[in-house]
Amino acid sequence: MKKIIIYILVIIVVTLIVTPNCVYAQDEATNLEKYWRYRQRFRDHFIYPSEFVEEPGVNWPAFEYKIDEDDGWSKILDFSDGNPNIFAYATVLSTELWLLKNNGQDYSSTLQDLYYFMLAIERLDCYSEYHWRIALNKPLPQQTIDYPDDINGYHSRDDVSEPFWQLHQYYFIGDNAISEYYEWLQGFGSIYSSDVIAYMEGSSHDNLARNFAGLAILHALVGEEDVTSIPVIWNPQLGGYPDGYIKDYLENKDILTEDGGVTTIDFGKWAEDIIIRYIDQLQAPWPRIIPPVDLIGTVLNLPGFYPGGDLFTHWVLRNPVSGDLVPEGNGADGGIFYTTGWGFLCAASHITGEPINDLLEYPLDKPDELIYKALLAPPNLEAEKLTLYIESVAATLDDALIGDTYNRLINIRNDKEMYEILPLVYLVVHDADKYNTGVLPSDYNDEYNYYLDLLNIAPTCFSGSDFVPEYSGTCRLVWRPDEVPEE
Repeated sequence: MKKIIIYILVIIVVTLIVTPNCVYAQDEATNLEKYWRYRQRFRDHFIYPSEFVEEPGVNWPAFEYKIDEDDGWSKILDFSDGNPNIFAYATVLSTELWLLKNNGQDYSSTLQDLYYFMLAIERLDCYSEYHWRIALNKPLPQQTIDYPDDINGYHSRDDVSEPFWQLHQYYFIGDNAISEYYEWLQGFGSIYSSDVIAYMEGSSHDNLARNFAGLAILHALVGEEDVTSIPVIWNPQLGGYPDGYIKDYLENKDILTEDGGVTTIDFGKWAEDIIIRYIDQLQAPWPRIIPPVDLIGTVLNLPGFYPGGDLFTHWVLRNPVSGDLVPEGNGADGGIFYTTGWGFLCAASHITGEPINDLLEYPLDKPDELIYKALLAPPNLEAEKLTLYIESVAATLDDALIGDTYNRLINIRNDKEMYEILPLVYLVVHDADKYNTGVLPSDYNDEYNYYLDLLNIAPTCFSGSDFVPEYSGTCRLVWRPDEVPEE
């Protein structure tokens, strides 16, 4: 059953912009053929692969070709706001690798893509505070990487900047250009392409929710792999780190091991380590400054202050360099304290096997567990109670309603036609042989038929941005395509 679910999952996560004038497939062979066509298209036009893994911007997926919203005419390659990158790409690579490996096929190219992508996540985590210190004009002695403390789970949404674009733009707009979109690109879109404050744009709660889901899929499907033949150029650092900080960190965590000339990566352990880092960042110390000043800022409605949230909860995201809350999605508005906090604490414990008390940094937050459970308990069992995306992801990964979570997710999908991917994520992450999932064999068949119908209407080719509701969204894993994409 898992093979069927993963086969369906691996196809629907590839970025598609299509035309209704193409042929629509109705058999498995054609579905696989178009998958590999879309997959190669992604490799050629949406990511710059490089063995120089610590170079900013490389091995990080772009998201869409679009018109720049700032000027209304420039054609840009956009790297999005961080929501789909880890979720969608990690899911594609993990499921693809699992299918190829378990069917005795060559998966070396997919393994290299996955290894490089995970190293790109590490690059963001290692270097983000360094870039923020420069942006904040910290004294020169502080404009360094504070290793190992800077590898802490707090990172920017991407690191695609002007130097990257100047070096590699012709990969996207030269002979390799995706001509069916635009003959020429004027630039790129990322958090580094707007203004100085963009340097402070750390990951938000909704970013981390999607990152959790992608890493949970990776954890469920990929284990130890031999990466000896994959070329990697590390960035040497002074102080006894000839292969750089990232490699040293991975070795210290037993994620990367070298024995007898063989280099092995434990991808499951790697996913666990990043998830634990994220949990640490979700539990920020408080108050940010002295409470009276916070209260005054809230009363006067000053930027960066929120009603009570910054005073009474640890479940907020704060920039470790400036001490400020992240500009958006920080959790201090009070709307998602317990679903974001305790919900993801439970999800992290479920995925990693670590006891909740070992992941909880502030024991005084223990009562939050009662509030979180109350939010999911009767009479709050109707489907719409899980329509908040962050709450839905936490419940999916934690199996919060043991024996009933899957049914609740199906109800949400049927009622709202949104978050359709979560039932599949649930089936992959939770092994029915180990957990009381309440999933029946007929449920797998229903899922198969649901997505088979969707796959069969996926065009075998694509051109421009003609609107096809089922396949015109930039990423089905993040939002449903409810409106015509921008021309």
